[in-house]
Formats: sequence, structure tokens, C-alpha cells
Amino acid sequence: MKSRLFSIVFLTLLLTVPVSHAADVTWRATTAYQANSNSGIAFEAMVKSLSELSGDTFNLKVNSGGSLGFKNSDNFEVVSQGLVEVAETLSGSLIGIDPIFGFLSLPFMTSSSENVQKIMSIAYDSFSKIFEANNQKLIGWGSFPAVGVYANHPAIDLNGLKGLRIRTYDAFSAKAFRELGAAPVQLPWGDVVSSLSSGVINAVLTSSEGGVATNIWDLGITDYSSLGYSTPITLLHITKDAFEGLSPSHQNAILEAGKRFTEANWKSAQERIRSNLDILSKKGIKLHQDISPELSQETKRIAAAFAAEWAQKTGPNGQALVDAYLKGE
Repeated sequence: MKSRLFSIVFLTLLLTVPVSHAADVTWRATTAYQANSNSGIAFEAMVKSLSELSGDTFNLKVNSGGSLGFKNSDNFEVVSQGLVEVAETLSGSLIGIDPIFGFLSLPFMTSSSENVQKIMSIAYDSFSKIFEANNQKLIGWGSFPAVGVYANHPAIDLNGLKGLRIRTYDAFSAKAFRELGAAPVQLPWGDVVSSLSSGVINAVLTSSEGGVATNIWDLGITDYSSLGYSTPITLLHITKDAFEGLSPSHQNAILEAGKRFTEANWKSAQERIRSNLDILSKKGIKLHQDISPELSQETKRIAAAFAAEWAQKTGPNGQALVDAYLKGE
């Protein structure tokens, strides 16, 4: 991975070396998400904040849609080594760095906006320590609309999930839906459309955002069930060495800009949930918000079982996070 990564870095940075003047600072940011997403809106707020707070002496060049050639899985190393100063990274892609990041991927733990806020308030300090130990600082976070089930019938009870050939995206989701009676197929997002068209799958686990982005109503899908399986969360991190090389005023500016990124992202994500559901409904997709009592009981059982198993594997740090989460219920 490193040889590929540094080849990309060398070629990219030759073309993107920033020009600085006297006390001016120019940093680069990388994100896999498009400029028209809620991530892009959050970065716009961050850029504006930096400019205002620094008197136009702190510039942030945002490279959206993975335009620098970096994937989510590259970002931790890229930022740690200061090759790019800022990155927004999907939390699930960091599990290989430290399993504690898996806390955000546990099934049915971030099923609502309230739960997302709660779980981030619990986990933020633990994540910060991992970044600090790797020459980085965590300065903010973002989220996308919660994940549900697209199918050609309602998936709001166990009968609706039984035998469903559903696209899942990681080990947690595959195991969870297998326990719910479905027949999960773990696929990257890029294979979803072709797999639906060929009949390899007949359902998709993704967010309202994913459904709208792919015009899923044109792919034989008729129903969207908001199971609240999880909420994708991203982490905004910067190079610690680069931060420490800033003047105190510029340090304060980047920390405040990280807060504004978080605020703007959250507001946009909530608006996207409403607008996406409206688009889906207008395109003929039937929306289902309430699940059966039996399925609700099963999701709670799975959430508790997965959390306990994860805590046992991750040790005291993981157990402390799970205990703090359960204490707040």
C-alpha cells in the first residue's frame, strides 16, 4: 500500500504545492465525498470560517471526491505524515488502525439523531487519544443520513427480511442481517447497481442519500424501510506537527473551523434526511418508518450481543465505551 500511496503523493503534490506569502498559510484537505454532499457544505463553512478568523491569511484548499487519489483507508497515514494536512475519514475505515473505532459501526447503536450525538460525546476523547498518538489531532466530525433497507416490499418485520438477498457492506452488517434471517451479500458500493440489475441481490442496505444518488427507483426497488441500522460517521483530523507550527491565532482559527465543520455538517445531514425522503416519495418509493415489535426486540438483542462481544475483544477501553453508552439509555 505504501508504494502505491507514495507514488500518488509524489505526482499529486508536484502539481499542488501551495504558494504562501509571508505569514499566510495554505493547507490541503482531502475527502472522498463530493462537493455537493453535506460533507462539501461543511467544508465550505470551514473554509469561510478560516478566512474570517484569520483575516484571509489561512487558506484551505479542499480536494473533494477523492481527487488527490486518496481513499478513506489512505487518509490516516497521509495525514500522520503531513503529506496532506487535513482529511475527512469514514470511521469504519479506521478499524484496522485501532478496533476502538468499531464502536461507531456496531449494529443499531446509532439508529437515531439523538443516539449519534450521544455516542460521539462518549467516544470523542478516546478517538482523540489515538490520533494524538499518531501525530494527528481530531478537530471535528460529520455524519450522513441513517442506513435502512431498500427492497421490492416492506422490510419492517422478520418475515419481510427472511431470505432477502441484501447488499451489506462490512462484517458487522453481514452478520447482523444473517441473524435477522436475510441472505446478506457483502458488496462495495460500486457493485450495487450491476448486482441489482443482474439479480445477484434484490435489496440494498444504504442510506436515503445512497438511494437518491443512484436513482434507485429505476432499479426495481419499490420500498424503503428506515430500520435505523446505523449512521455513517466521518472524522475530521489534521497533522499535529503542522498544527504546532502555526501561530497561536492560526491554531485557534483551525480549531474553531473544525467546530463549524461539525455544526454545518450536522445541520446539512438533518436537512438531507428530510429532502431525500421527500424525493423518494415523489419518485414512487413507499416509505416505512415503524418496525414490528418482534423485529424491534430482535434489533435490541443484536445490538446488546454485538456490543458485548466487541467490548470483550477490545478490552477495558471498549468496555468503558459500551458501559457509558448503556448507562445513558
